[in-house]
Amino acid sequence: MPPHCVLSFHNINDASSVVNFIGCHVTHLASPSMMPRKHALSRGRTGDAQRLLRIEEEAPLKDQKIVLLEQRVSNLEREDDLLKQQNAIQEKLTELAKREAEVYRIEFEKEKELTYRALKLAEVGKPKSNWELQGLLGLAVFVLGFLVGK
Repeated sequence: MPPHCVLSFHNINDASSVVNFIGCHVTHLASPSMMPRKHALSRGRTGDAQRLLRIEEEAPLKDQKIVLLEQRVSNLEREDDLLKQQNAIQEKLTELAKREAEVYRIEFEKEKELTYRALKLAEVGKPKSNWELQGLLGLAVFVLGFLVGK
Protein backbone atom coordinates (compact mmCIF):
# COMPACT_ATOMS: atom_id res chain seq x y z
CA MET A 1 0.00 0.00 0.00
CA PRO A 2 1.19 3.54 -0.66
CA PRO A 3 2.43 5.45 2.41
CA HIS A 4 -0.53 7.85 2.46
CA CYS A 5 -2.86 4.84 2.91
CA VAL A 6 -1.30 3.91 6.24
CA LEU A 7 -2.73 5.56 9.33
CA SER A 8 -0.58 5.52 12.43
CA PHE A 9 -0.90 6.86 15.93
CA HIS A 10 1.28 9.87 15.01
CA ASN A 11 -0.97 11.22 12.26
CA ILE A 12 -4.40 10.13 13.52
CA ASN A 13 -5.19 13.66 14.59
CA ASP A 14 -4.23 15.06 11.18
CA ALA A 15 -7.44 15.39 9.10
CA SER A 16 -5.70 15.09 5.73
CA SER A 17 -4.10 11.82 6.80
CA VAL A 18 -7.49 10.40 7.76
CA VAL A 19 -9.03 11.54 4.44
CA ASN A 20 -6.17 9.99 2.46
CA PHE A 21 -6.51 6.79 4.47
CA ILE A 22 -10.28 6.56 3.81
CA GLY A 23 -9.83 7.46 0.11
CA CYS A 24 -7.25 4.73 -0.40
CA HIS A 25 -9.43 2.10 1.19
CA VAL A 26 -12.55 3.16 -0.71
CA THR A 27 -10.57 3.03 -3.99
CA HIS A 28 -9.21 -0.37 -3.07
CA LEU A 29 -12.69 -1.66 -2.24
CA ALA A 30 -14.05 -0.28 -5.54
CA SER A 31 -11.44 -2.08 -7.64
CA PRO A 32 -12.79 -4.91 -9.87
CA SER A 33 -11.01 -7.55 -7.86
CA MET A 34 -12.82 -6.47 -4.69
CA MET A 35 -16.26 -5.93 -6.26
CA PRO A 36 -18.91 -8.55 -5.73
CA ARG A 37 -19.50 -10.73 -8.80
CA LYS A 38 -22.86 -9.07 -9.56
CA HIS A 39 -21.27 -5.66 -9.88
CA ALA A 40 -18.37 -6.95 -11.97
CA LEU A 41 -20.86 -8.52 -14.43
CA SER A 42 -22.97 -5.37 -14.66
CA ARG A 43 -19.83 -3.41 -15.49
CA GLY A 44 -19.02 -5.86 -18.36
CA ARG A 45 -22.50 -6.10 -19.89
CA THR A 46 -21.23 -4.91 -23.25
CA GLY A 47 -18.66 -7.70 -23.33
CA ASP A 48 -21.29 -10.23 -22.28
CA ALA A 49 -23.68 -9.05 -24.99
CA GLN A 50 -20.96 -9.30 -27.61
CA ARG A 51 -20.05 -12.76 -26.38
CA LEU A 52 -23.69 -13.87 -26.51
CA LEU A 53 -24.05 -12.41 -30.02
CA ARG A 54 -20.92 -14.28 -31.13
CA ILE A 55 -22.29 -17.49 -29.63
CA GLU A 56 -25.58 -17.01 -31.49
CA GLU A 57 -23.71 -16.40 -34.76
CA GLU A 58 -21.52 -19.48 -34.27
CA ALA A 59 -24.39 -21.79 -33.29
CA PRO A 60 -25.39 -22.77 -36.88
CA LEU A 61 -21.76 -23.50 -37.74
CA LYS A 62 -21.39 -25.62 -34.66
CA ASP A 63 -24.62 -27.44 -35.51
CA GLN A 64 -23.24 -28.18 -38.98
CA LYS A 65 -20.03 -29.43 -37.42
CA ILE A 66 -22.03 -31.71 -35.13
CA VAL A 67 -24.00 -33.10 -38.08
CA LEU A 68 -20.79 -33.71 -40.03
CA LEU A 69 -19.17 -35.41 -37.06
CA GLU A 70 -22.23 -37.63 -36.56
CA GLN A 71 -22.08 -38.58 -40.26
CA ARG A 72 -18.38 -39.40 -39.95
CA VAL A 73 -19.05 -41.57 -36.90
CA SER A 74 -21.85 -43.34 -38.76
CA ASN A 75 -19.59 -43.90 -41.77
CA LEU A 76 -16.83 -45.24 -39.54
CA GLU A 77 -19.27 -47.62 -37.86
CA ARG A 78 -20.45 -48.87 -41.27
CA GLU A 79 -16.85 -49.22 -42.41
CA ASP A 80 -16.08 -51.19 -39.25
CA ASP A 81 -19.02 -53.51 -39.95
CA LEU A 82 -17.88 -53.99 -43.54
CA LEU A 83 -14.34 -54.78 -42.40
CA LYS A 84 -15.70 -57.36 -39.96
CA GLN A 85 -17.75 -58.96 -42.74
CA GLN A 86 -14.74 -58.93 -45.07
CA ASN A 87 -12.62 -60.53 -42.35
CA ALA A 88 -15.22 -63.29 -41.84
CA ILE A 89 -15.33 -63.96 -45.60
CA GLN A 90 -11.53 -64.04 -45.74
CA GLU A 91 -11.43 -66.55 -42.88
CA LYS A 92 -13.93 -68.78 -44.71
CA LEU A 93 -11.90 -68.57 -47.92
CA THR A 94 -8.75 -69.48 -46.01
CA GLU A 95 -10.52 -72.47 -44.47
CA LEU A 96 -11.71 -73.59 -47.93
CA ALA A 97 -8.19 -73.24 -49.32
CA LYS A 98 -6.85 -75.39 -46.46
CA ARG A 99 -9.49 -78.05 -47.16
CA GLU A 100 -8.71 -77.99 -50.88
CA ALA A 101 -4.99 -78.35 -50.18
CA GLU A 102 -5.69 -81.32 -47.91
CA VAL A 103 -7.84 -82.97 -50.61
CA TYR A 104 -5.06 -82.48 -53.18
CA ARG A 105 -2.49 -83.89 -50.75
CA ILE A 106 -4.62 -86.98 -50.11
CA GLU A 107 -5.28 -87.39 -53.83
CA PHE A 108 -1.55 -87.09 -54.56
CA GLU A 109 -0.73 -89.76 -51.96
CA LYS A 110 -3.31 -92.10 -53.49
CA GLU A 111 -1.97 -91.52 -57.03
CA LYS A 112 1.59 -92.07 -55.82
CA GLU A 113 0.57 -95.38 -54.21
CA LEU A 114 -1.31 -96.50 -57.34
CA THR A 115 1.66 -95.59 -59.53
CA TYR A 116 4.03 -97.52 -57.27
CA ARG A 117 1.77 -100.60 -57.36
CA ALA A 118 1.43 -100.39 -61.17
CA LEU A 119 5.23 -100.25 -61.53
CA LYS A 120 5.63 -103.32 -59.28
CA LEU A 121 3.06 -105.23 -61.33
CA ALA A 122 4.80 -104.25 -64.55
CA GLU A 123 8.12 -105.57 -63.24
CA VAL A 124 6.63 -108.94 -62.21
CA GLY A 125 4.77 -109.52 -65.50
CA LYS A 126 7.59 -108.18 -67.67
CA PRO A 127 9.09 -110.73 -70.08
CA LYS A 128 12.75 -111.53 -69.75
CA SER A 129 15.02 -109.56 -71.99
CA ASN A 130 16.45 -111.12 -75.16
CA TRP A 131 19.93 -111.18 -73.65
CA GLU A 132 18.82 -113.46 -70.87
CA LEU A 133 17.01 -115.74 -73.36
CA GLN A 134 19.98 -115.85 -75.68
CA GLY A 135 22.28 -116.67 -72.76
CA LEU A 136 20.11 -119.58 -71.73
CA LEU A 137 19.92 -120.92 -75.31
CA GLY A 138 23.68 -120.59 -75.70
CA LEU A 139 24.27 -122.52 -72.49
CA ALA A 140 21.85 -125.21 -73.63
CA VAL A 141 23.64 -125.54 -77.02
CA PHE A 142 27.02 -125.73 -75.29
CA VAL A 143 25.81 -128.45 -72.93
CA LEU A 144 24.26 -130.40 -75.86
CA GLY A 145 27.42 -130.01 -77.87
CA PHE A 146 29.52 -131.20 -75.03
CA LEU A 147 27.24 -134.18 -74.43
CA VAL A 148 27.04 -135.11 -78.11
CA GLY A 149 30.77 -134.80 -78.51
CA LYS A 150 31.49 -137.32 -75.91
